[in-house]
Amino acid sequence: MARQAKKRRRSRATAITWVLLAIVVTAALSVGACALWLPDRAPSILGTAKQAQSAPASVQSYSGQQQVNVVPTISSDRELLGNASGIVTANWTDTQLRSGTRAYQVNDRTVIAIHTQTPLYRDLKTGIRGKMCVRSTIC
Repeated sequence: MARQAKKRRRSRATAITWVLLAIVVTAALSVGACALWLPDRAPSILGTAKQAQSAPASVQSYSGQQQVNVVPTISSDRELLGNASGIVTANWTDTQLRSGTRAYQVNDRTVIAIHTQTPLYRDLKTGIRGKMCVRSTIC
């Protein structure tokens, strides 16, 4: 008797499991079919596109004049060799140059003095040898 009750409970649990599985699969297939076959609708928050006929604008007068205080100073000529072109706007080479420190500014862009044993760049050509072209494909 106990075996038959246990067997009925087990078969009832199996039947419930299959019914739930069938419901889940049916729902998933229905959602997938709706997503594929129903037409897409634009969200209601988006309106139809309209062509702008006018846009607000204002008129402002600008002459380009402004007062600037200028204090001219005269300094001795100094030759700075570098690959930057423009106007030297600051110069910190009064005492000494140390590698890794700023040397001068050209057009408000700082140029840093760097001294290394190995050049930071060099032209590579076919047949060149050395540490610089170990990974290069043309060496």
